[in-house]
Amino acid sequence: MFATFPRTRTVGFGLALLTLLAAGFASHRTIEQLISADEGKGHSYAVLDALQDTLVSLGNTIESQEAYVITGESQYEAAHSRAAQQEMQNLRKLRELTADNPSQQQRLDRLDAAVTDRLEISQKIIEARKNEGPDAAAAIIKSGTPDAMTERIRDIVAEMEREETALLQERTDRMRAGVRNALAMLIAGYAVSFGLLFCVWFFFGREVKERKRGEKAALRQSTLQQLILADIGDGVAVADEKGHFLIFNHAAERILGIGAVAVPPEEWPERYGIFLPDGLTRCPQEQVPLARAIRGESVDGAEFFIRHAKRPDGLWIEVNGRPLQDAEGKLCGGVIVFRDVTEQKKVQGALAVQAELVERANAELTSANAELETFTYSVSHDLRAPLRHIHGYSKILGEDFGEKLDPDARRYLQRIQDGVQQMGNLIEDLLNLTRIGRQTPNFQITGLNTLVEEVLTDMKSEMEGRKIVWKIGTLPFIECDPVLMRQVFSNLLSNAVKYTRPREEAVIEIGQTELDGKRVLFVRDNGVGFNMKYADKLFGVFQRLHRAEDFEGTGVGLATVQRIVRKHGGRIWAEAELDRGAAFYFTINEKAERNSAPQTANPPATRAS
Repeated sequence: MFATFPRTRTVGFGLALLTLLAAGFASHRTIEQLISADEGKGHSYAVLDALQDTLVSLGNTIESQEAYVITGESQYEAAHSRAAQQEMQNLRKLRELTADNPSQQQRLDRLDAAVTDRLEISQKIIEARKNEGPDAAAAIIKSGTPDAMTERIRDIVAEMEREETALLQERTDRMRAGVRNALAMLIAGYAVSFGLLFCVWFFFGREVKERKRGEKAALRQSTLQQLILADIGDGVAVADEKGHFLIFNHAAERILGIGAVAVPPEEWPERYGIFLPDGLTRCPQEQVPLARAIRGESVDGAEFFIRHAKRPDGLWIEVNGRPLQDAEGKLCGGVIVFRDVTEQKKVQGALAVQAELVERANAELTSANAELETFTYSVSHDLRAPLRHIHGYSKILGEDFGEKLDPDARRYLQRIQDGVQQMGNLIEDLLNLTRIGRQTPNFQITGLNTLVEEVLTDMKSEMEGRKIVWKIGTLPFIECDPVLMRQVFSNLLSNAVKYTRPREEAVIEIGQTELDGKRVLFVRDNGVGFNMKYADKLFGVFQRLHRAEDFEGTGVGLATVQRIVRKHGGRIWAEAELDRGAAFYFTINEKAERNSAPQTANPPATRAS
């Protein structure tokens, strides 16, 4: 056949063949270099893992030593011995792994000596604890020598890790450069060959040319796909319709701990240790994601538990699978992509436990609050009957025998009457607090200025003979329970009037401000104030910061205010300075506010009473 071609065409065909051979040889050499570099990467990872194992074993020896020093139990001494043996095994493993690296061997010599010294002093600490007691062992530990030895070991390990990381980066760069060179040589070789063949075999027509071009594109795509699959973090497995693996990338082997094995699909669950999400039931063969994909089913986000001899602790994987079809739409296999989701499962489990604990705590708190309210309500009602008796009989005594009693007896009788009155007020406040705890707010759009005016009208008797300057700002319209909100202002303003009593001229201000973008209402006075270090007691039931002889009260009013504010989705706090007045701030849930006035509203109206 070649005899029929002109000499130039024969030469051109030969050159094309030589070019192909050269490109193939160069690609083969590059692939061998890539394989060698990949093995070097695996070797580097093994060294890094062994270094980490060394630190872990060292930590175990230190922990068991400290546990023995604290407890003196023999089990920790045995644990220390096992950890020390494991540490020496790790060093021997490192010795084997770094046999081809003189610099690492030199560092390993130093590491071996440092570990030996640390294990010896650890054993010395244990012997001191055993023979002389905890104080002797503690003295060695406090000398700082063990910590210095431990730090020296960590420094040497860090040096070895940096060396191995640098080697890993170098091998990775070499692999990438090799990939680029391989692609470049393949592309260049095929381009030159195709050009020569195109010139020589032009008369074979467009069909031959297109076929060559398609083969080149397919080869390039295949090469790129293989490189991508080898470098991605997710596991990828592809099998034909009979279950023979076509692709099983490095990530898949790393995650599962087992590479592709030539066993029928029926044995996959046992060979790869596939369990259902309960972690106990072996996955049936028909539910294995790759088997389902081969049958033509799609799999989305399926979770399985993997546990076998090489993965004794087990891990969780999330799998997606799709069937493969040929150009005619016929099933020809399946593909799965999976990833390790063990850490996510641990986080989800921790969050679930935390949510359950929070829910349980909330339920217990709700139950306790309900029981407390019931108890308070019952006790308050049960106390009223004996109080009525005391009040009635003491009144009879005063009316019938008042003239016959001596002054001390009349004074004692008056104290009984005052005590009964105080107790009655306290019971009424407790009942009110309990009632508010059970009451569901009846929300209505309410103007707070109107509420304040109503409260001031009701307080006229408390303000008789007092000089009080009221500074009332423009308050907003909000959605609230007007009865409850009126009680808030009633309690706060009554407190302001009461605690400004020592002032010749009392100044009480009611207004609004803004904090972190939220509306804040306030009641401020120039009264006696209080020490802020006791502010946490303000809103507790029966908590008082002033003597009853100085200022009357039951210690329930502010607790009632706080409960009402919380029912409105807000919070309340106070700021004060002893003998320089106090200010109470509270918020209402923004969702409950309607048509609120801006902060730059008209200045506070001032009036005297």
